[in-house]
Amino acid sequence: MFTSTIVTGNYVAFRNTIYISLIRIGTNFPMILIFTLLVNEIKCNKAKQAIQVISYVPYFISIVAVGGMLYNLLSYEGIINQIIVKNGGKPVDWYSKADAWWWILAASSLWKGMG
Repeated sequence: MFTSTIVTGNYVAFRNTIYISLIRIGTNFPMILIFTLLVNEIKCNKAKQAIQVISYVPYFISIVAVGGMLYNLLSYEGIINQIIVKNGGKPVDWYSKADAWWWILAASSLWKGMG
């Protein structure tokens, strides 16, 4: 019984690692490439530099700080839920939804690695 639990836990951890890696490869690489090409097309140098600086800053921020910022965005009282409520919707508890975590991790990785 105990050995079965360990094997199942190891399988789930391995499977999640593979899925998260595939999601990151499938989303982050194309999005970063598209973003780079779009920034390259900007003719105004000041705007281009501002966008480059804004996109590069998260690279220097700790992943713990990025997690804190995401919590402030996605928590039950977070900014995104405030926008949903102001538009007549009901708040969503993003952190308790297992399916949302795949995309939360992919989005945080994209934002952190954009620069």
